[in-house]
Amino acid sequence: MPRPSARADAKPVAVDESTDAQARRKKAAKTWEKCRPLRQGEQSPGAAYLIKRKIAVDKASSLRWSPRLATPNDDGELVKMPALVARIETWDGRFRGVQRVFLDRSGEKAALTGGAKKHQGDLGEGGVWSGNRQARRVLLTEGVEDALAAITALPSDTLETHAVVASAGAPRMVLDCENLTCINSTGRRANLIGARACRQADGKLTGYFGDIRQQCRPVMEMNGFLSVIDCQGTCEAALDALA
Repeated sequence: MPRPSARADAKPVAVDESTDAQARRKKAAKTWEKCRPLRQGEQSPGAAYLIKRKIAVDKASSLRWSPRLATPNDDGELVKMPALVARIETWDGRFRGVQRVFLDRSGEKAALTGGAKKHQGDLGEGGVWSGNRQARRVLLTEGVEDALAAITALPSDTLETHAVVASAGAPRMVLDCENLTCINSTGRRANLIGARACRQADGKLTGYFGDIRQQCRPVMEMNGFLSVIDCQGTCEAALDALA
């Protein structure tokens, strides 16, 4: 018997995206809760992964590990393998999701066609945070490994005045040029690439210069730097412009 056709005036079912996002975050939270803290001196694939990259395990407070997390293999079948798991939060501490790095037993990234790194949750503007979350100075890195390497290299007292965040969602950051005295073409190009990368990731980059020296501003205006990056007079104004 033929299936009846849909009514021509039927309306599409509305999807509650906020509910869907909450479900993704809830699933990611369950993943985080069943993972184990990393401990200095332990012989786990998660610790081995960090040690091979010369990262101090005791500095990785935003990471945990699991001996068995499920992920599809190259044939589409679910398999369980070790994974390093990073907690992703917004700047004010709201949980957004996790990043999982699937590993083999020796602590190397698993050979998966789709890549060993997989996100879970609703990332939004989240990142993997370390250091003082209330600090005015924030070091933004592309990946978790870069952030942890920076934390390992920085003196311990530096983390009282700085925060380190690995971008996971849409990056939003301020370019601090308050004490800028000179900038060459390489520096301008690096900042413009950063601004373009922020836009491509649905993020935003603002800047502030304070009492920038007069010889710097005309050069920036001539090459279009100030038309690409939203520059403000103070740090507070630059932060407000991110809102």
